[in-house]
Amino acid sequence: MREISFWRYISWMHNRLRSPTTSEIARDWTEFSGGPPLLGALGAYEPPDVEGVLFEDAETARRGMITWAVKDDVAELVSVHADPPGGGLGSELIAHVEQVLRERGARRLLVATTNDNLGALRFYIRHGFRLIEVRLDFMDRVREVKPGVPPTGNDGIPLRDLWVLEKVL
Repeated sequence: MREISFWRYISWMHNRLRSPTTSEIARDWTEFSGGPPLLGALGAYEPPDVEGVLFEDAETARRGMITWAVKDDVAELVSVHADPPGGGLGSELIAHVEQVLRERGARRLLVATTNDNLGALRFYIRHGFRLIEVRLDFMDRVREVKPGVPPTGNDGIPLRDLWVLEKVL
């Protein structure tokens, strides 16, 4: 991307953000997580249960989506996807969503990831999240709902536990 001023960049970014439809959320979840339901720290989610933000830029082929649910003053990031990974889009979307949630009165933000997803753990810790809970053998519960979830995840790591991280907003 050519070099542009910070404020032009913010405007460019904002003009490519919109709320995803329920079918777009379902498609995203199917592509990245095997489809609904998604089980997180606060419960199980179907696409109509969440809100989200979608970023698409055909010119650069960058695409990202974050979905979340809010319960009282606690929000949970249900899904976080950015393509291509490592390009900064996930960080930009997280910052946007955090601001939206703060404005809506959320005081805490949770996100859950599996024990094999070390890249996600690094990402969230770099963005101010702290590990607050490990739910041992949580993936057995997931497999009851989604029998296709394999026993082994990224890098040959046994897929067993759910890690819950929190950021105070």
